[in-house]
Amino acid sequence: MWSQPLLEVLQACYSETTLNLDRAVDAGLWEACEKVTDGIARLADIPGSMQIDVTITETVAWVQRFLEKERIPPPQNPSAVEMLGWLELALDDAQVLLLSGLHDGTIPESVNA
Repeated sequence: MWSQPLLEVLQACYSETTLNLDRAVDAGLWEACEKVTDGIARLADIPGSMQIDVTITETVAWVQRFLEKERIPPPQNPSAVEMLGWLELALDDAQVLLLSGLHDGTIPESVNA
């Protein structure tokens, strides 16, 4: 299978690269490489009895399909205001909470508080 050669290509491409994970660009590259590596590793998990002979082009297309739904969130903006729905508020660990646009009688009352 092509998983090992693909991993070697990634390693050759990025072996000289030094990343500072405090920088958003570097952290994004790190996360992208992790996702690609995980996608390639999924190929290696296929049992030998189920593996078929495929070209490198087909293998890369499979990895691309594995990665289609993967997302890397944009870097955090320290001046941005995070907005959550009211159901998530109880789980949020923020120091300050501003609740707006709530209509009395539309939110169920707490049974135990």
